[in-house]
Amino acid sequence: MPAAIELNNISFGYPNAKVDVLNQISIAVAEGACFGLLGPNGAGKTTLLSILMGLNIPSSGSYFLKGQEVSHQSSIIKTTCAIVPQDYAFYPELTGAENLDYFAGLYGLKNQAKKARLRYVVEVAGLSDVLGKHARLYSGGVKRRLNLAIGLLNNPDILFLDEPTVGIDAQSRQFILDSINHLKKTGMTIMYTSHYMEEVQTVCDELAIVDNGSVVVQSSLKALIAEANKNVYTVTVDKQIQNNFLSSSSYTVNQVGSDTLTVEMSDLSTDVPALFAALSEQGLKVNSFSKEKSTLEQVYLDLTSKALRD
Repeated sequence: MPAAIELNNISFGYPNAKVDVLNQISIAVAEGACFGLLGPNGAGKTTLLSILMGLNIPSSGSYFLKGQEVSHQSSIIKTTCAIVPQDYAFYPELTGAENLDYFAGLYGLKNQAKKARLRYVVEVAGLSDVLGKHARLYSGGVKRRLNLAIGLLNNPDILFLDEPTVGIDAQSRQFILDSINHLKKTGMTIMYTSHYMEEVQTVCDELAIVDNGSVVVQSSLKALIAEANKNVYTVTVDKQIQNNFLSSSSYTVNQVGSDTLTVEMSDLSTDVPALFAALSEQGLKVNSFSKEKSTLEQVYLDLTSKALRD
């Protein structure tokens, strides 16, 4: 089975820019996956989404949807894909029902097919109690859910979600995440961009991290976290560490708190006794020794660095 989305060596540069925004991007998204697209501000995520939706033409490379090569504004994008943008994409002076009716008409939905689709998206987005209110009166969470409902009207096989939970309360955020998990179970392929790493860790199966216009890593979430945790341990001691604790030739130590170290070891049978002996020489007693459990956010910061971005 071909990948739902396949990008091969995609590059793109804006006119008069000194460097390309995207540089030889290659990404493959499996059919039915929820795929996280991560990166700092300015990494190229929005430009990449605009290419995926046919709004920008790459300067080089190839783009396939479900095995079919995509040209600029190819009809396959319109019939296969939909995007839920970060900005609100509805008319604030219309009610929720009027917005949904209008956009359903743009997709050519009519009669019973239209009614059935409207019922479905209203249920998925939890809008039944607010359809008669003007959209400008909605809370931030309801506006996000209306955005989602509109994005589902054409029953897309592939859905692009661009920061779908930004700026909303915890209850609305959880509802949208539950809705995404529901859509995954239907077999929909989802590409999900977010700066909330805990959300990505909750809903995504695979991910790519993009920085400075290039793919830093593409991996399953499980494999990425497992690799980050490989042979890394946390050690706490009984009092504040006074001196810099130096790594040995066989293990690497980082001090992460006044009484806490993380240690990467290659051979526990020799490294643990050597570490404990070195701590004892400094008058430090080990209180705990445990396997490190990295989060996606820790892995992300390690791969993209902690420097602030514009």
